[in-house]
Amino acid sequence: MCSESRRPTKPTPDSYSFENGVSKIDGTGGFADVWKRGHFGWQYKKDRANLDRAYQQLQLYSVALEHPPLLVVSDTKRFRIYTNWTNTVQAKHEASLEGRRPVFGRGAGAVHPSRASLCSATSG
Repeated sequence: MCSESRRPTKPTPDSYSFENGVSKIDGTGGFADVWKRGHFGWQYKKDRANLDRAYQQLQLYSVALEHPPLLVVSDTKRFRIYTNWTNTVQAKHEASLEGRRPVFGRGAGAVHPSRASLCSATSG
């Protein structure tokens, strides 16, 4: 529907959510910062946080999040993407935002947020 109308469809809490309440594998509760069913789980921390601990925390949520294929942890300047595909060897990809231009910045190729299409960003 999104591609036909060029308008984004509204996500539902059971397919996409922020601060998704989950049960950890140890039986205690917690919150996954961002989650999209079948796509990713994301844990966001403050600047200079221990991303290894954030990843361990996200792993405790992965069962309740239905084993998303990508597990992402980040702080304000760094992020890591861990592949979590079934029957494959896991890979870790790291990146830093230090010295990079903002996505919606000024200059050649900049896009104003009001013109960014949610459909194009989520299609595929």
